[in-house]
Amino acid sequence: AADAAHLPFADNTFDLVVSFSVIEHIPAKVQRQAAVREIARVTRPGGKVIITLPNFFSLHPLADFIWGITGKKNYGYACSYMPFLFKQELKRAGLKPLRYTSEYKLPTWPRIMNLLPMCFGMRFGYLAEKLN
Repeated sequence: AADAAHLPFADNTFDLVVSFSVIEHIPAKVQRQAAVREIARVTRPGGKVIITLPNFFSLHPLADFIWGITGKKNYGYACSYMPFLFKQELKRAGLKPLRYTSEYKLPTWPRIMNLLPMCFGMRFGYLAEKLN
């Protein structure tokens, strides 16, 4: 176990770093940003990063609010993200976004036709590459 904003690994250690449902549970924005920078720091140049987050443009924020007031929430704090803003966060950390996806897509549709539905998935993810 470690603090996501201060990972106990040397620079450029990993070929692949995955953050699945982690960053959104860090309450302070500055610490969430630090966690993304740390992910970039420990990824070797050319290495890949996969990050998933709850989507602000889905029903997640409303569901989170309802679960909170009804006592049905089974987790603490969660921040929902706007995909296009998180893409900028990746770039600021020195990562090049390669692919965006969410669970709202039809596998038989061409990717271009899935771009709009993918904007509204409950969760989204980016595949990114660390720049040199």
